[in-house]
Amino acid sequence: MLLAQQVDAARAAGAVVGFLCGLSVVLLIGTLVGAAILMGACKLFNTMVRKPASRNGVPMPNVGKAMGIIFATMLVNVILSLIIGFAIGVGAAAMGGNDRMASVSIQLISNSLSYFLLTGMLTAILPAPLGRAALVALLYYAMGIIIVVMIGLVILGSFGNLAAG
Repeated sequence: MLLAQQVDAARAAGAVVGFLCGLSVVLLIGTLVGAAILMGACKLFNTMVRKPASRNGVPMPNVGKAMGIIFATMLVNVILSLIIGFAIGVGAAAMGGNDRMASVSIQLISNSLSYFLLTGMLTAILPAPLGRAALVALLYYAMGIIIVVMIGLVILGSFGNLAAG
């Protein structure tokens, strides 16, 4: 009986360690991709205003600074999303509301806060004036959406080819 409990505990510990390792890899990749998109958004902004960073542009972050901005934004966004999700979930449960509507509300509030959070991080860490930081954050999200849509189209196209063949 004791041996079976030890085996179960070892499996549970292995599952937790595996989950944490996977989470670490996803966080690292997400931070790197986010940093690349942020650097691209800064470059695009500076190209659009046709001025060097010292005049009307924004300072171009190096990879480490961009990763720091994205990681800090992700960390604070997760904490805020959990708090918002808990509050809306408790409110919806108390009122006997629709779970789908609560989910949509959580996403809308979380995404809006995420935009303002990134704008604040860019203003504080980059440093960039508030208006420019807001435009860079808008470009960041626009580029991210375009990349996700392109990847989705490639995946849908590959499934279409698999079904036809």
